[in-house]
Amino acid sequence: MVAGSAPGCGLVAGQKGGSPGQSELTAARELARELLPVAGNLIAGDALCCRQDYCQQLLDAGGDYPVIVKRNQRELYAAIALAFATAAPDGSCCQAQTW
Repeated sequence: MVAGSAPGCGLVAGQKGGSPGQSELTAARELARELLPVAGNLIAGDALCCRQDYCQQLLDAGGDYPVIVKRNQRELYAAIALAFATAAPDGSCCQAQTW
C-alpha cells in the first residue's frame, strides 16, 4: 500500500494497494499516474522512488521531486556538491547539506 498525502492540509490525496506480486514502486507509479495531482507539485518518496524512470514520470507529468544523495554515491555526490559550490561560492544562496 502506498499513499499520497498533502501534509500542509493533513489530507491523503490517494492510496493504491498493490496486486499480489506487484512491487511497491509499481503501485507508486500507478498512484502518481492515476490519482495524484502531480502537475505543479513536489512529490517526495523514500529511496525506492529515487529511480530515474519514476522521477522522469513525475517530470513528464509537470511535477518535481527531491532526491537524497548520500556519500556512498561518490561521483554523484561530488558532482552535486560541486554544482552547489560553483553556483553560490559564498554560501549566501544555497549550500549542500551533509549528514
